[in-house]
Amino acid sequence: MRSAALEAQAGVVRIRVRAGQSDKALAEVKGIVAQSKSEGIQALLLAADLYLEQGAAKLAEDTLARAASEARSPEDRRRVALARERPARLSPEAGRLQALYAEWERSQDHCLRLAAVQRRRSAAAMPVGMPGPPPAIQP
Repeated sequence: MRSAALEAQAGVVRIRVRAGQSDKALAEVKGIVAQSKSEGIQALLLAADLYLEQGAAKLAEDTLARAASEARSPEDRRRVALARERPARLSPEAGRLQALYAEWERSQDHCLRLAAVQRRRSAAAMPVGMPGPPPAIQP
């Protein structure tokens, strides 16, 4: 669960994006990343989401990689693994999402294995063709 301070900062980032202040919004997200020392893995996961919302997929990937390296508990590792689904879903790389689900199926974490099965079933029931990455937010 995210702290009220992190949620407030996320709100500031979103306001800056809507106001056309993308550079300042990215700087705010960088500040959230810096708070991972005190806020833990949740700060990194939030920052990755905010980067994705701004169309900065590479920064989101880098932040998730950092989160993966800093995750200590099984629960944190699971949260990071699940957070990797959104960038994989938005990626134009064919098969990236299926590769992630395959990784989950090989995981020792029962929750990830179950999530992979459920996601694959849901995907099979959906129409073919996934949307591409979201456009960057413009003022």
